[in-house]
Amino acid sequence: MNELDSRKCKDHACKLPSPHEGNCFLDPLVVIDYTNHQGSRRVRRIAPMKILFMASPPWHPAPEWLLGAIDADDGKHKFFPMRNIHSWKAEA
Repeated sequence: MNELDSRKCKDHACKLPSPHEGNCFLDPLVVIDYTNHQGSRRVRRIAPMKILFMASPPWHPAPEWLLGAIDADDGKHKFFPMRNIHSWKAEA
């Protein structure tokens, strides 16, 4: 069991993340305006989990800060380079 599997939602008994247990995420979700590595910019709904610094991420050429989060649309754990996040706000 990894660290994400053992995290609990504030008001629910389900665990994070499990595509087999429905969509239960930590509250509140955060809405980010984000540009991916292909240059596609769009709004994403995420549940932030951690911020970390990687000296040489395999998918980026330089050291950088990354936001580890659960993507609310597909339930997958992803890393978002902080430099590619244009804005950030709590979901209403």
